[in-house]
Amino acid sequence: MAGIFKWVFENIAPGETDPEKRVDADRVMDNFYALARSNANKRALGADAEDGNSNGVSTQDQCNITVLTVDGVGGLLELNDEVIVSDGTSVWSLTNVLTDDELSFNDSHLAKGSGPSDYSDPGFIDGLDIKITGFKDVLGKDQLILAGSHAQKITGEDIETSASDAKKLGVAVTDVQSQVDVSLEPNGSLKSALVAVENIASDAMLEENDGNLVFGMMEYDWDNDGYANGWRAYNDPTGAELSSEQSVFGDRSQKVTASQPDDGIVNDPDECRFDVASYKGRGLSAAAYVYCSTDDTVVIEVYDGIGASASEAGGTAGAWERIYVTREIDGSATDLQVRIYATEATVFYVDEVHVCLGRLPVGFHPHSDEQIRQNVSEANLTNYCPNSGFAEWSSGDQSLPDLWGGNGAVQNNPNGLFGEGCAAVSFDIGEKFFMDVPKYRDFRERTVYFNAYVQLDNGVNALRMQVDDGVGTTYRDVVPGFGWQRRGVRHTVDPDATMLRISFENQDGGNITVLIDGVMLTVDRYPIGYKPATVYKPFVVEFGLAGTVVDGFMEGPGGVTTGVPIPFPGIIQSLYVREGVPGIGDDSFKVYVGGALYADYDVTLGNGETGVSAGVAAADAVELTPGAYVQIYCDAAAMGAGSDAVAVLKGITWV
Repeated sequence: MAGIFKWVFENIAPGETDPEKRVDADRVMDNFYALARSNANKRALGADAEDGNSNGVSTQDQCNITVLTVDGVGGLLELNDEVIVSDGTSVWSLTNVLTDDELSFNDSHLAKGSGPSDYSDPGFIDGLDIKITGFKDVLGKDQLILAGSHAQKITGEDIETSASDAKKLGVAVTDVQSQVDVSLEPNGSLKSALVAVENIASDAMLEENDGNLVFGMMEYDWDNDGYANGWRAYNDPTGAELSSEQSVFGDRSQKVTASQPDDGIVNDPDECRFDVASYKGRGLSAAAYVYCSTDDTVVIEVYDGIGASASEAGGTAGAWERIYVTREIDGSATDLQVRIYATEATVFYVDEVHVCLGRLPVGFHPHSDEQIRQNVSEANLTNYCPNSGFAEWSSGDQSLPDLWGGNGAVQNNPNGLFGEGCAAVSFDIGEKFFMDVPKYRDFRERTVYFNAYVQLDNGVNALRMQVDDGVGTTYRDVVPGFGWQRRGVRHTVDPDATMLRISFENQDGGNITVLIDGVMLTVDRYPIGYKPATVYKPFVVEFGLAGTVVDGFMEGPGGVTTGVPIPFPGIIQSLYVREGVPGIGDDSFKVYVGGALYADYDVTLGNGETGVSAGVAAADAVELTPGAYVQIYCDAAAMGAGSDAVAVLKGITWV
């Protein structure tokens, strides 16, 4: 049908230069493809939506949102569209009954799983994945509206043609409409005679398929080579990265810095390989959105080992434009590559690549394997909160857990959700329990999600969860309830941040008692479920001092007293000391890093004590410089020092 349309429009008023009398065939075809795209499946994210619509703001029992694109504009959702909503665990299915861009759903729309405890939870809304299927009526010739055409409509009165051309146009449009009319049953289904084998023409195009054959989302780069999953360098570009500067789908796109013609990207056969034999003699369409720094400088090409078909150089400076090409794969094809490259030295971005069987480049949707990978990735986001499951309590079960700080009453409670316990904290007004996240500079200008499972007593005072970057704060108050609740805060870290502190606080009055477990700090996306932090690696160094404890540095591995180098950046977590024979005085053991006392931190063995362990306060956990030398200094008791001392230093590092 696309070929018929283009032939018709190319043969209307040939040679006419007056824009009000001629038809630009290429512009018409662009609109045709835009129309085809508008009928494809669409996807939106809760993180881009606004809370509230004509039903009001979201409530505990119903989610009311306005669906927007990543750029904050509408147009994705219309009345009567079919909608499937997922939070990664549960699924809601409904037909939209509200006006354009508005969506409301509740437990009555559940198709799988169960609803959240609070539909208005910003964390829940941010984690939504919304898939939209639009249904459009077939357009009659009197309804066809194409931007750019005279008077915004194509009619016989709008186009001055010769009598023969007018007849061609009328016959072609009438033929298309009549074919539609006679092909459908009253309910809109195809008439059975049309699909009978004996009635199908031998040259009919039956191989149109909208399944995407490549990874086109340009959203992830798990091997950190600068190229999106499923893609690699074509020719020799000088730079490549997944960039958040521009995007059509999701949060990022593929950025390419071309230093010469033909620099670009090509599908990676190691990740996304074509079975060449399956496509010989068949049509293949490839399309991509490109964002250029110079007009008409990017090409998309299909190569089959025998020859190649390339689009005209396309792209618009400062805007996204879709370019596409179709090739009939040679019957002797030996290879199959999709290449997107520049025609000159330039910088360009690529997103929403779609390669499909057939001759019509349809609207974008992800490769099925890519969607699976994305869901797995979102379910396994990196947690940047150390000791997030409260497994480490070096100072004892009645004190602060390792790397956490605060001034409330804290103890290890066995009734946790993950691991062996959780933190039980009792707050008075103004008191807090907090973690100063390591490497805070890495989070500048990033959006972080602070989540935790909490169980409050049945009082009336709320618990505040807060993110503080030293410049600004974002918080959320959690009201008491029965059982465990999962709650969270989203915060964009200031570019001049001086810290990154996540905290639980009492700002409401009275006393609050709360159990806390499964703390998560993730970047850019709301975590679907809890997982411990895996970005930190523990280190342990043992020091010794044989005989009577005297003033001086203890011996590290190899018998040296000059210190042990820690090769990676990190922080000290705790120090455990013991003596074979305890003294009758106080022997103090201090940590030195690079020749200086570490954070005024020491551990003291009191009169008769055999062993003592103490964690470093969260606010005092100063970052170690890679290669810094760590020492333990013993300050022996003036009288009655112990003997045969051992000190075990524990910390975490990251690469």
